[in-house]
Amino acid sequence: MSGLVGEVGARSGIVGSASTDVSDKFVRQSGWLLWNAHKCFKFDGFIFCNLTTYRASPPAASDIIYVIDSDLRPNEVHRIPTVSHQGDTADYVEINPDGNINIPNAHGSGDTAYYVVTNFWYRLD
Repeated sequence: MSGLVGEVGARSGIVGSASTDVSDKFVRQSGWLLWNAHKCFKFDGFIFCNLTTYRASPPAASDIIYVIDSDLRPNEVHRIPTVSHQGDTADYVEINPDGNINIPNAHGSGDTAYYVVTNFWYRLD
């Protein structure tokens, strides 16, 4: 482990178990390209993610960015912010119980490519 929380937490008993890298359970969908590798971890009943991706043109309404493996899906809808390269934004990024992560209303700025950067967590029930 690295970082203050990992090292100190593990020694002090604050952290009950190690994290598991589940990045491969978040599958980028067609049309979305690798920008930086995304990272997702399962830790004490929670999922923590950093997702980054882009596409050559702005996405259509509710375009699916990633699909989550069935054993890691949330039980309810979660809406999270995104602000990215050249000011690309969206009303929100939506994480759905069916495993789809999508952007209901994207707002592109700058060139024609559209970028997504978001960090989020949710509880697994």
